[in-house]
Amino acid sequence: MPFSIDTVIDQITAQFRQSPLQSTIENALKTSLAQKQEEFEALETALHNGDLTQEEFQIEIEREKALLTAEMETLQIMAKAEVQKVVNQVFQAITSQLK
Repeated sequence: MPFSIDTVIDQITAQFRQSPLQSTIENALKTSLAQKQEEFEALETALHNGDLTQEEFQIEIEREKALLTAEMETLQIMAKAEVQKVVNQVFQAITSQLK
């Protein structure tokens, strides 16, 4: 069966079905992983053709894992900043109405 980012995303987001953040997680994964589809396919091909050893393949997978972690953590920071902006705006509005 050929490698499919969509299958991976479906498997992962199925674990978050009850989470209010499911669509956010799904969209973030789709964006990040879709950009890497060709890289994963190239790694798979290189492994099957013997151009990469299993150890080299695993090193590349770990590198991709670290990159995805960094991308997801960046989104987490951006989301936190947006939440903080909303909270600040809410309290500015409350404060201005209470004066």
